[in-house]
Amino acid sequence: MGASAFAPRPVLPVVAPRWAEPGRVPPQVTLALEDALSLPGVLCALLAARGYEDPERAKAFLRPVLSDLDPPELLAGIQQAVARIDQAIDEDRRSSSTGTTTWTAWRVRPC
Repeated sequence: MGASAFAPRPVLPVVAPRWAEPGRVPPQVTLALEDALSLPGVLCALLAARGYEDPERAKAFLRPVLSDLDPPELLAGIQQAVARIDQAIDEDRRSSSTGTTTWTAWRVRPC
């Protein structure tokens, strides 16, 4: 491995989680979501506890449309992440990207 593999990396800002205990969900709300969405009751209760009591709003959350998403510029640390990706491209280095539900690795090759 080259010396650059162990070079210090910039520290990205840490965003503290905002945990909140969900309140109790009325059974009729869960049943209404079950009927409208054809989903298991436990998932419907979770959706309702997170504020998605309206079936249409829950559908929009579960099946997002690209045009309804917030712009990526609002993501914490996005500018630093883009700078690191640009650096990896310039140095023809391997990079990985992680998310809450996915993991990908890619190698950038100059065109």
